[in-house]
Amino acid sequence: MAQELCTRGLPSDIMLLETKATNTGENVAFARERMLGVIMPRLLLIGKISSVRRYIMTVRRQWPEVAQLCCHRVNYFGCDEEQWWHNKDLRARVLNEVRKIRTYTALGYLSEISIVNGVVV
Repeated sequence: MAQELCTRGLPSDIMLLETKATNTGENVAFARERMLGVIMPRLLLIGKISSVRRYIMTVRRQWPEVAQLCCHRVNYFGCDEEQWWHNKDLRARVLNEVRKIRTYTALGYLSEISIVNGVVV
């Protein structure tokens, strides 16, 4: 994803790429650790369309001082986002995410969120 962003004009020196994590929670913790002492009022999250809600919930729980979250969903599935359930693979991934969210919320890894007109509130 980082290479694609660079080819589209985003300067690589403004990206923070975390490469040690094995899961979303570690990704947030390691990125936050690298940003100690830096005030981070806004954060752009980029990730798979099927996982968007879970990774927003993870950041909200584990990096609460970030005031604004903006998200870009990457759709690898070649289907209309508004008709996601018609794609067998995307539907399976979304349903798997619903199960993860239930489990991870119970474990305290996530905070519930609301998204209104594309804005996390």
